[in-house]
Formats: sequence, structure tokens, C-alpha cells
Amino acid sequence: MYKRYLYTVIIIIFLGMFCNAAITIAIDPYKVFGIFDFNKKNFEPNTRYLKIEHLCGNHEHDAYILGSSRVATYDVNTARKLTGLNYYNLTASGASMEEVLAIAEWLVKTQYIRQVIVGLDFDAMFLAGSFDTNDLLRKEHYLVSGEHPLQFYLKFLTFQPNTLRRAYRLNLGKDITAYRFDLSTGQVMFPYYDELIAQDHYAYVQKMIAVPETKWGRVNKGNLDAFFKTVRLFRSLDIDVLYVINPCHYLMMQSYDIDEYSGWLRSIVGAEVYVWDFTGFNSVTKNSYNFYEILHSRKIVGDLVLERIFTGKCNPSGDDNFGMLISSENIEDHIVSLKASYISRHRILNSR
Repeated sequence: MYKRYLYTVIIIIFLGMFCNAAITIAIDPYKVFGIFDFNKKNFEPNTRYLKIEHLCGNHEHDAYILGSSRVATYDVNTARKLTGLNYYNLTASGASMEEVLAIAEWLVKTQYIRQVIVGLDFDAMFLAGSFDTNDLLRKEHYLVSGEHPLQFYLKFLTFQPNTLRRAYRLNLGKDITAYRFDLSTGQVMFPYYDELIAQDHYAYVQKMIAVPETKWGRVNKGNLDAFFKTVRLFRSLDIDVLYVINPCHYLMMQSYDIDEYSGWLRSIVGAEVYVWDFTGFNSVTKNSYNFYEILHSRKIVGDLVLERIFTGKCNPSGDDNFGMLISSENIEDHIVSLKASYISRHRILNSR
């Protein structure tokens, strides 16, 4: 009697595990199994994994964009028109500089590289640490992390009813398309938010653009060291690299500790590289129409950035303060100018 009961319990457990695995693979919210294609919109898959898998297929890319979700604004088609190179966007949500370094190390071993754009963020890439290895959305491909493939895939079979339910609801329960991912280019798109901005920009700004409540700490030394290693890696292979501080809404810049930010600028140009700085207070960053929220700019801004770094021009903005090429030679002048704008902005705020 006892054995029969035990066998029944064991069978039920295994059936439950089998059903969970079957449902997980069928819905495949992070799209790592590739058997079914249920998740097509609104639920973000594990793009880190998908992009590395894509590049393993040798699609003749010879230029790459590396960085956090903010480099998604850089359209590979625009980059291709300006350079003639076959760019691929490796934007990774919330990526730290340590993660960018890991991807760069994999790229130089496996891909032909003529040019790279490395996007830098004071807050997201240098203050953030690496994500939890159990975060399935941001889990690195095992070829990048060095994890055993079996261990990698087993983690995506773990019991995750809320994730499965949400992926199902967002794909079938909504007519809108708020998120779309193009594996062939690495781009992510937000068509629904573009529609909202076009319909009523003022209402969108009132709802989505706000002063951040975060109090930024000190620069993370691990990520700063990873930046120096990235510079040395590309330099040792004589790869053409453009380092770009991604644009953010002026309200984001306003929330920084300007002395800490200035110290960070001195540190990165101390690697003896030229860096394009697209932050600050100018006609582009002060125009909320250019942003989804204070962290992420829209494609129109990304096109301005690409035009600036590849041609030196910035049309139709015409703002010479948007995109300053800094180095160890002019960094102090740049900081003086940046601090003056920062202090002026805070005086305006305090006078209200």
C-alpha cells in the first residue's frame, strides 16, 4: 500500500514536471528553445542569447554597436548608409561595462570586425553591477559566459507561471504592438509609443517624462576597469572604435552629481581615447519630443548622433553643442562648459 502511494506521488510529480516543461517550451517566452514561435510581440525575449546565436550563423556583419538599451536608438540602416559597413546592433537591456567587455571578447574571437561603436552611460553602465545569473531575461549566452549549455537551458525550464501567463496575455490579449524585436538587425522598436507621441505629444510628456528620484552613488570600479580592458582589447587588434556617451534627457543629466560625472569623464579620456559626449543641456536633450522617457532617446536622436560622429555635422538640429568630441587635451574646457550649464540649470530650478 505504501509503495503504491509512493509510486503514484512520483508519477504525479514527473507528469507535472513534464507538463510544465512542455508549456514552457511551447510558449518559450525568452525564445531560447526555438521549437515554436509563439512570442512575437510585446514580451521581450532574451535578446542577448538570440543575437549571439544569429552571429554564429555568419551573416557577414563587419561592424557592431555595443552597449545598454540606450544604443537601440542607433539604427543599423542609418549607420550602413553613412559608412558602407554592415552593422549589427548588440544593444542589451541594462548591460554593464563588464557585460560589454565579455561580448567584445567573444566578438574578437569569432567575428570579422572593421568598426565598433561602444555606447557609454554614466549611470547604467558604470554604477550598475552585473545582473543576477538567475535573471532569465538578461542571461548571457553560454558561449559568452562560459556556462555549460545543459545548465543554461535547464534554467529556462524552471517553474515560471507568472512569466508564461504574462507572455500569453501580451501576445494574444492586446491589439497594440508596444515592443518588437528584429533579429536580422538586432534592433528593438516601440511602435505603439511612437504612435502615442504622434497623436498627442503633450499628453505623452505629462505621463512619461519626469524628474528621476534615484540618488546616484559613486562610479563602480569594476565597470571602470572593464572599460579600460575593452579599450586595450580593441586597440591591441587595431580595430576602429568610436566611443559615444549616449544622449539622455536633460532631466537625467540634471540629477547627476556634476563632480562625480566630471571625474568619470576624466577617467575615460584618461584611457587616451577620443569620446563623443552627447549629454548636457542643448536643443536636442531639452526637447522631450526626442525621448520615450528620460533614459531612452528615439530614432531621430540616434540618427543625429550617427550623422555627427561619421560626418561631423548634426542636421537638422544645427546645435553645435550636441555631440562634443572630447579627449585628454580638451577635457577640462569641456567640464568647465558643462558645469556652467549645470549650475545655470539648477539656479533656474531654485528660483521657481
